[in-house]
Amino acid sequence: LTSVYFVDDRRGWAAGHDSLILRTTDGGLTWETVYENRIPDGDVPKPILGLYFSDPLHGIAVGAFCLMLLTADGGTHWQEIDVGPLRALLSAAGQEPEPNLNAIAPLADGFLIVGELGTLLHYRPYTDSEPDPEPATRWRILDSPYGGSYFGIESSAPDDLLIYGLRGHCYRSRDSGQTWFEVTTDTTANLYDLLRLDNGDLIAVGAGGFIARLPHDGTAAERLPYAGFDGLVSMQRAATDRLLLFGEAGVRDFSLPETP
Repeated sequence: LTSVYFVDDRRGWAAGHDSLILRTTDGGLTWETVYENRIPDGDVPKPILGLYFSDPLHGIAVGAFCLMLLTADGGTHWQEIDVGPLRALLSAAGQEPEPNLNAIAPLADGFLIVGELGTLLHYRPYTDSEPDPEPATRWRILDSPYGGSYFGIESSAPDDLLIYGLRGHCYRSRDSGQTWFEVTTDTTANLYDLLRLDNGDLIAVGAGGFIARLPHDGTAAERLPYAGFDGLVSMQRAATDRLLLFGEAGVRDFSLPETP
């Protein structure tokens, strides 16, 4: 499993290899398989790498080799999105036509999608209110500040969008992804998750036990002490000053130091 998303304290979905999607309605006590496609149409296996649900019914999944799936009934049924127009658009721009899509988040009237090789996209889904759907116009390639892979998006504050990934690269946008500036992290460790604190600061975690505080005002990152080199892939708030860290060593309890 590679991704999990909850819309409330009971309803959630998890996804991963074999294009597998699981669903829970009891807070994770039990799960059911709602989608699986081990070898789609005889093609190579395509793991799902990112999930997002706007409400309990409407969700989208992205994954390897431009895989994209939509649901409008809470995950009971999934429709594969035709990404042929996207492949053509990427090829015309001289980019990898089937990049792995690693994360997705809402942006304006659609979604921001990030992936490997600097892939940075805006996707606007078709809605029933539009009489003449034109698939080619649903996609827009955004100017990417980096040619390496992005692993995630932090979009909890509408006016402070962040993308992050390979070798400690992290970029910030104050104008909905039109322009980006780099956030200095002082690390070459891969960044796998960002979490926004109540004061607007962000905590970043990544490979080799990397933990840092990224101030909301855009100044340099502050490395936080962590007694270990185990890779950290995600985190959750446990209390105002405590995090649960998830990674190679399982689950760790981490107390945040006070802001200087």
